[in-house]
This record gives sequence, structure tokens and C-alpha cells, in this order.
Amino acid sequence: MSENQAKSNLVKSTVKTCRDGFDRHHHMVTPVAEYSGIGWFLVTFGITTRPSKIKYTCRKCNEVIEESSSKEDLDNNT
Repeated sequence: MSENQAKSNLVKSTVKTCRDGFDRHHHMVTPVAEYSGIGWFLVTFGITTRPSKIKYTCRKCNEVIEESSSKEDLDNNT
């Protein structure tokens, strides 16, 4: 096995996937925002607010692959 193949296998083994084999970047995985109580209040009235957490959910098997509260993920899913 070459060095490049070993590195790609290591990356593949550390990526979280659902039982269908989809990771968080696959088109069948949807980011679902979770809001705090005040956040839900604001969203109800149509005011855009930043979520408190993002859950990446597979649309086929409905399994939650990952949860993230990093600044980059929250900003991308506002």
C-alpha cells in the first residue's frame, strides 16, 4: 500500500458516517438548527437569529451523524 493510500484510508476511517455511508458533506445529509428559547421566539416572528447547535441528519435513515456548535458551522447555517 502506498503512502497516499494509507493517508486516504486514515481520513476515511475518522470521518463519521451514518449506516448508509453518508458523511456530513453528502447531499443526503441536512443540517438541522437548534435554537434556545429566545431564539425560537425570534424565529417565530421571522427574525433571523444564530442557532445554538447544528445537528447533521441523514434524510434516508434519519440518523444524527454529528452535532456541532463551532462558530463556523453556526455562521454557515444562520
